[in-house]
Amino acid sequence: MVAVRIFLVLISLSVPMLSLAQSSGGATNSLESLDLRDVANDSIVMVSKEESGTSGYINAQYVYVHSDCPGGAQVVHYNGPTFDINDRAVLQNERRKCSHSTYETSSDD
Repeated sequence: MVAVRIFLVLISLSVPMLSLAQSSGGATNSLESLDLRDVANDSIVMVSKEESGTSGYINAQYVYVHSDCPGGAQVVHYNGPTFDINDRAVLQNERRKCSHSTYETSSDD
């Protein structure tokens, strides 16, 4: 059952990545090679990150992995100030979003 969930997550993550793949193929390859079994619960894996035109700001794509997320992970497209992927406030914010997404998903059934 866990293998099926991981497979479904990877498939669902790859569909929105098609447009990104056209502009930067490296990010898609990194995302496809991501094995959620090797990632600790409640952690962020940075898939791509580049400096924006403003000093101290980035355009990034990362995966937040947590059991509260539908499918165990969510892809985040981020534009804003640089941040530490181990910052507890950032992780708590992502966990809250996943928990909220889980409730939204379950109410649609």
